[in-house]
Amino acid sequence: MVLVSVATDARAQPTGPPVQEQVALDNDSVWVALLTFPPGSASGSHSSLDPELGIVVDGELTLVTPAGREVLAPGAVRWLPG
Repeated sequence: MVLVSVATDARAQPTGPPVQEQVALDNDSVWVALLTFPPGSASGSHSSLDPELGIVVDGELTLVTPAGREVLAPGAVRWLPG
């Protein structure tokens, strides 16, 4: 599963199998990274003052938020407010 995450400072602490991170852009305005979640991995619970944009590129991702649990397929895009 691959997720593209765009946020200004939303780096989570991974748990389980390691989440691979490839930073594409990191400056004072934005942080853009390609995150690869192996099966069974999780980013862990985190919150950010800054909003996040996630795009599922391949595979399947289960997103858990206060609103509930949602399984995202390739092409899914989610905006998470800060």
